[in-house]
Amino acid sequence: VQYVTLRNILLILQRRPELLKNQLKAFFCKYDDPIYVKLSKLEILIRLTTPRNYAFVLPELQEYAAEVDVDFVRKAVRSIGRLAIKIEVAAERCIEVLLELIHTKVNYVVQEAVVVIKDIFRKYPNRYESIIGVLCENLDSLDDSEAKAAMIWIVGQYADRIENADEVLESFLDSFLEETTEVQLALLTATVKLFIMRPTLGQELVPKVLKWATEEVDNPDLRDRGYIYWRLLSTDPAAAKEVILSTKPDISAEAENLDPLLLEELLMNISSLAAVYHKPPASFVPGAKRRLLPASKVLQIERPAGSLPLPSSEDGDENVTGGDSTDPTHTEETSADQLQTMLQARDDLEAMANPYALDTAEAPSARIPPTLAMNSQLIDLLDLDFNDDGSGAAHGAGSSGGPHGPVTPSGLSGALGGMTGFATNYGDGQTTGDYAQLESEFLQGPETGRPPANESAATVQNNPFATSNLSSPTGPGGFDNSPAPTALTKAFTNTFNPGEDAQAALDRQLGALQLTPAVQQSPFQPALPSPAPPPMTTTPAPVDLSGAGDDDTFVPGKQVFLAAAAAKGLEVAGTFARRRGQLTLDLTFGNQSPAPVGDFAIQFNKNSFGLWPAANLAVPTLQPGQMYDTSLPLHTNGPVQSMTPINNLQIALKTSSGVFYFQTPYLVHILFQDDATLGQTEYLTAWKEIPDAHQKLHTLYALKFATMLQVRQKLHRNNVFTVAERVVDGLTHFYVSAKTLDGSVFLSEIKIDKSFQVGHVATKSFASHLVEPYQAAVVAILGSGASSI
Repeated sequence: VQYVTLRNILLILQRRPELLKNQLKAFFCKYDDPIYVKLSKLEILIRLTTPRNYAFVLPELQEYAAEVDVDFVRKAVRSIGRLAIKIEVAAERCIEVLLELIHTKVNYVVQEAVVVIKDIFRKYPNRYESIIGVLCENLDSLDDSEAKAAMIWIVGQYADRIENADEVLESFLDSFLEETTEVQLALLTATVKLFIMRPTLGQELVPKVLKWATEEVDNPDLRDRGYIYWRLLSTDPAAAKEVILSTKPDISAEAENLDPLLLEELLMNISSLAAVYHKPPASFVPGAKRRLLPASKVLQIERPAGSLPLPSSEDGDENVTGGDSTDPTHTEETSADQLQTMLQARDDLEAMANPYALDTAEAPSARIPPTLAMNSQLIDLLDLDFNDDGSGAAHGAGSSGGPHGPVTPSGLSGALGGMTGFATNYGDGQTTGDYAQLESEFLQGPETGRPPANESAATVQNNPFATSNLSSPTGPGGFDNSPAPTALTKAFTNTFNPGEDAQAALDRQLGALQLTPAVQQSPFQPALPSPAPPPMTTTPAPVDLSGAGDDDTFVPGKQVFLAAAAAKGLEVAGTFARRRGQLTLDLTFGNQSPAPVGDFAIQFNKNSFGLWPAANLAVPTLQPGQMYDTSLPLHTNGPVQSMTPINNLQIALKTSSGVFYFQTPYLVHILFQDDATLGQTEYLTAWKEIPDAHQKLHTLYALKFATMLQVRQKLHRNNVFTVAERVVDGLTHFYVSAKTLDGSVFLSEIKIDKSFQVGHVATKSFASHLVEPYQAAVVAILGSGASSI
């Protein structure tokens, strides 16, 4: 009787959850209750628990978790997790209880706790990650497939925070082929997540797992997922990141609710066997009639147009009350309305449970700028064909090949050999400086909000500078953390008289700056000690880090792009340069393997500024121990898609030893336009109009210059042009501007003391996403160590 009553109560509570809210203790389990009664009571307890009474329920559940019946204990632990998901204020206390249960070291308790903690992590991301260490201490006790899959999901989801995530996953991979499908799917996804978030740790595991999933497993679900991941990683890392690391749909403690239509039918069968089984009568009694609620003689509801028809009495449907209706028409109308309402309720519930149901309004396509949607020349790496001579075959629309024209290869099909030939060699992709911890941020889509690429300073009144609201930030001078170049503000603020015209006022304002003459064109060679040689010590003389290139432009020292250990003995170092208006990638190849290496070809991935090889890579076959220097000309007409960081470049290198991948950031000074000087009028207007939120500050130390003229010349030769210069309180203020090839304009104030020991750079731009890379380039040009403020 108890069990039948409890099963009926469960149905009623789904329709009227507040009905028994004051009868909580009546459903506490007794020690002598049968197991089936205890399990039903647990379900009711969770449904009756609220933020006001959870403090009474949680100790009960903790006590139940110490019982001897395994099924009851598992249900109790799972109920604690459901309680945390249902009531947010109770989540922290539930976590504490679960940790106490884990410390008991009871095998099935630990495994069930891991399962529910995974759900808690999904419900409350980035909140309780501190307990992951405790979970990892109990890896050896996990033998249940559901618990293993839950733990693997946790490791993959937080692979960027678990130091030894690769070791944990590798321990599970030892038995990959013997695991259940649930565990195999979890391992596949977690390993790919690790590779996306930390490529240096996951690059060895991913090819192995993908090969197992696609070649050695018979399960079609696992095999298809493996092929999908393989294809995404090979052709579109942006899509891979968006798909695999996408926001998960929210979960609810009420996920076990019955379908509204089924619940409606079961409520019409309260106290019957159907209410105990929670199944419709027709599922276990052949020919059972469906009960329908009769029409009310008092409440007459007009049937809406287009509502679903109701089966008539001749279909054998039974009137629940057994009474005769005096108006069968009204019976049909009211029942049809109810059925229509139930169907609508079911559709609404399905839409809420479907993670893709709301994608139409907030779909990713709504966030993709039109430039990406209209770009028909975006090229996948898998489509790139390398000819026998190592050159890339041009297949892109509007591309042209040859040594003097853009080379636009369209795939890696020949190099990768299709899906089963996925390359297993990856460069570490690590560089020095701010990008030493680079963890393979993938494509996000092109940036928006940049000024038009063809805009000139003469048309400033037609660009965003002239249409934005004016703002004049102020602040004290000196080396403070003021939000704007204060000397410029001091000269420009509160100097306009209503009685004079705008041009006269502007002339007077600019006159207060004490402008210096235009920059002279004589070369400047600062006397600096030679820096440490680049990583490949046997290369020709390293480029002077002070900025002396072939034409006195700044060329950073070469960095190792591809370590020999990651490329079968081939080491690649390089740097990006801009000489006399030509962008180049200077490369040094070193063969540390015992065999010759040849058939070189190179391919860039889509990137933020469309950097692309302008010629074939000309490198001869390298004998063991041989090194070779070359310069690869570049252009900026390649496919465009935003990277993270914005100045990151992913490169594929084909050799006779295989295909290798690496990535490296580049300084954006190579993208500065040669003739992008900004007039004083435009500078003044733009500075006031750019919001303070778009400003960044840097501090410079130990500048290696003798005069301020040398500073100005150094900037000028790297396309950072001085608009005005003045001295205030012993500090020289340079007001400079630069423009990248995509039309983004940058305004900076550089303050340097007369001893050249300390400097300060403040930069504004409407392209706020490029301000930090621009600052880094200016700091590098000035040849000093800088620290961000």
